[in-house]
Amino acid sequence: FNTLKHMDHLHGYWFNMDAEDTLYLEGACVDAETPIALEMGWNLVSYLPEEADSVHNALACILDKVIVVLGFDNGAQTYVPTMKEFSTLTMLRPLFGYWIKMTADDYLVYGGCYNPAFAKEGIDQHTNNMNAVTPTNIWHDLYGEAVIVEGNLLPAGTVIEAVDLNGSLVGSCVAQAEGKFGFMSVYGAEEDGAGLKVGDEFQLRIDGRLSEEVFTFEGTGSRTFVGNINLKSGGSAVIPEQYNLAQNYPNPFNPVTSIAYEIPSDCKVTLTVYNILGEKVTTLIDQHQSAGAYTVEWNGETDAGSKVSSGIYFYRLNAGDYTKSMKMTLMK
Repeated sequence: FNTLKHMDHLHGYWFNMDAEDTLYLEGACVDAETPIALEMGWNLVSYLPEEADSVHNALACILDKVIVVLGFDNGAQTYVPTMKEFSTLTMLRPLFGYWIKMTADDYLVYGGCYNPAFAKEGIDQHTNNMNAVTPTNIWHDLYGEAVIVEGNLLPAGTVIEAVDLNGSLVGSCVAQAEGKFGFMSVYGAEEDGAGLKVGDEFQLRIDGRLSEEVFTFEGTGSRTFVGNINLKSGGSAVIPEQYNLAQNYPNPFNPVTSIAYEIPSDCKVTLTVYNILGEKVTTLIDQHQSAGAYTVEWNGETDAGSKVSSGIYFYRLNAGDYTKSMKMTLMK
């Protein structure tokens, strides 16, 4: 059920240990000025330089978009650019990861600058959508094996969504095998923002139909096993109410990943994959489609059939007047 299958040098990772130990990393060091893609909101990033540096110098190229930086070294540390006199995080150090909260997407180059060439393709132009899943650093995982839906095993490729009692999307995944899905992250509210709080209830939506079962959001570190799912009355071919592009699953992936999306009306649909330079890699969908929920797979190949290298890619959905781009990572 694990969705964290690979580790890379661009991210930080939380470990919950039942005893003290030491992790040894082997291999060549990456370039300390390797660009790290950051998204609006929270990002957990690695620190690439081999020498410690002040927060102000290390993050100079993104400070205008930084809300807060969090670290932990024998206690919690906080850096707020507008409140430096109160900040307790003053230095970034090797062997640590840091939470960075951003006001907008950008690229971090430690001690330098980076100007991504996305403008020509518009990959950095994200369209906010109320029905899209908004990842946060607070989540509750759901998973199931031998899952029965109305007397039958859950079909592979089924789109599974979590919605709060107001119908807002708070989690999404695609069943990777018959009867099996997860871990599917159900996201909670950041700080005082809108969204699920610990103790709030939510439901599942299976290919557009709501579950009879109601689940309770328990917060980060919680896991809930799902067995039988009973659906509320109504046809299975429910027409989506809004456009939606889901996070690909699995992510990171190798060699294949699934991308799910919804369109509420008949329209021309294109789904395109781009590399980190904004160059088109492949077009997955380019046709007129009827209203409904769809899932398409990408096998890591270009339009010409050649395999792409490991790295960060973006996929963009254009449907009617709706446009949204999301990031995915191929790890080999």
